Amino acid sequence: MKSVIITPRNKDEFQFVTDLFISLNVADKKLSITDTENLGLAILMQESDRSKNVSEKIILRKSKS
Repeated sequence: MKSVIITPRNKDEFQFVTDLFISLNVADKKLSITDTENLGLAILMQESDRSKNVSEKIILRKSKS
């Protein structure tokens, strides 16, 4: 089953979408900002190019700048 992530622009829109899901008997899960950021990071990690190796030296240099 596929999922949809919806980010309402304000509290009224959030309430409207929540009420709509309830009336349609659609399961929903509310995510915190941290959960949303972690999900975005996980998606970026999945989409990253894993075919190239980077040395530890380069990683340390980049992390310090």
